[in-house]
Amino acid sequence: NGVAVHSADIYATRDGGRSWDPVFQCRSKAQVDGLTREVDCEWVRLQFLTPQTGYAVGKNAYLDLAFVARTDDGGQSWNLITSPVSGRPEDAFFIDERTGYIRTGAPDTGQLFKTADGGATWQGMAGSPGKRIAFADPQVGWSILYSKVSFTNDGGDRWSSRQYPFPSPVKAFSLPRRDRGYVVGDHGMIYRYRLAPTTYAAKGLIEAPRLAAIDFTVPDAIGQLSAQTQSLLEPPIATNTSSPAATETPSPAVAAAEHTLNNVVAQTPAFVSRYRNLNLLMVGLQMVSALPQQIVDLKQSFAAMKTGADPNARATAAGEFSTKLQGLVTFMNTNFHSPLLARKK
Repeated sequence: NGVAVHSADIYATRDGGRSWDPVFQCRSKAQVDGLTREVDCEWVRLQFLTPQTGYAVGKNAYLDLAFVARTDDGGQSWNLITSPVSGRPEDAFFIDERTGYIRTGAPDTGQLFKTADGGATWQGMAGSPGKRIAFADPQVGWSILYSKVSFTNDGGDRWSSRQYPFPSPVKAFSLPRRDRGYVVGDHGMIYRYRLAPTTYAAKGLIEAPRLAAIDFTVPDAIGQLSAQTQSLLEPPIATNTSSPAATETPSPAVAAAEHTLNNVVAQTPAFVSRYRNLNLLMVGLQMVSALPQQIVDLKQSFAAMKTGADPNARATAAGEFSTKLQGLVTFMNTNFHSPLLARKK
């Protein structure tokens, strides 16, 4: 299945793109010169936050209105609302189901607006970022116009801009995560933004400001938990009835691991909300859906390992805990390129 926009229409395919059917047209009633009129719009941006929930943002060439359509069934049906803004929307980006941004007017002189209610109302913001907007997470976003890169570290409240000596104007860019970005241009130009040591050197290197890096609190805690539980997963847990798992008062090693695990559980919701990967959509969806449940499963296995009725039960739980923990370490390494075990050696 797929969804596409063209002019005023939204199309959907159910056969892998071989055929497309119109499912929605951008038309709405609006007040024009004191009279209620039927007006249409042209779509400027289509974005899906999940396979089911998506937004389409449009403009009318003659009216200062934002047209925002939302779907919650994968693009089969849409609900449209219009809101007054200064200028005509030219680009938009949503970071979740309620929070989004639109740019109106020309890329170099336009204005940025933010919504916190799914597009029902828009608030003007300072700054005039470039042609295209993209956010890696709720705090860090980029916008680029030719060789000018605008960036924000506070959710778009403040923007800073710099000109960079790219050998060709930037045609497109991607910001998969706050510390990793890519820009492309004519003649095969590709540049990658990343944090690097001050001693790092490479041909064609362009210095850039250090943006806010990923907070590795949860990944580091998971790495710490892996190190702390290595001794608890030794074979004696299966045969020694006086092992820490069998005592009523946990050993210091068990207590320390349990404390770390509780910290992971407490910090995971905010971590997931902050670092959803919005541009690499499938990775982001995988993280949102999988990480909280993985943490819950891990805690249940730890409890079973600690309080099992007999050595064999504790051994079985220990094996499950070890498998789930290693899967979680691999999961975090894949999504955040953070070698957790290596960081703890």
